[in-house]
Amino acid sequence: MKKMLFVVLSVLFCSVFVFSQNNFERESVLTEETLKSFITNYKHMFKDLKAENAGKHIYVKKESIRESFDRLSKVKPSKKIKRIFEEYSFDGDKGIYQIVVLQYGVVACTIEEALNEIANEKRTEKQKEKDRETVAWLVEIKSQINSSDYKLIQKYFKELYEIFNRIEEKI
Repeated sequence: MKKMLFVVLSVLFCSVFVFSQNNFERESVLTEETLKSFITNYKHMFKDLKAENAGKHIYVKKESIRESFDRLSKVKPSKKIKRIFEEYSFDGDKGIYQIVVLQYGVVACTIEEALNEIANEKRTEKQKEKDRETVAWLVEIKSQINSSDYKLIQKYFKELYEIFNRIEEKI
């Protein structure tokens, strides 16, 4: 009887753990005000951030998307960098993370757009395999972005796409 109870409780615990992992959603870090300010002021903001070498927090060794999001959500920027983010309507403590959410969100929207364009095309088996790999990567990216943030990125996708494709240098 004790063994049966232990097995039932173990299965229940594992089920709850798996369910909670599948329903994980990161906190929302973007607002409409932040996006509008970014679209208007990104050149000045990036210039100011570059002057403070803010990119050192973003660009590191190879890591998974989840590892990047986990690490960058915990970065504590210097007071100067915090002030720069706040000047442009970003959260001083989470500004670097907000930039990464924007970057990956634009990548995800771009991938979705491309997959939608080829959805009705006749594809070779090799192409279909690559498409499945791309979908898996897309799912991984989107799983790291809060759904409300992603909707905002979709709303301003055209402007954000142009911005991130114009950037000639890293922060």
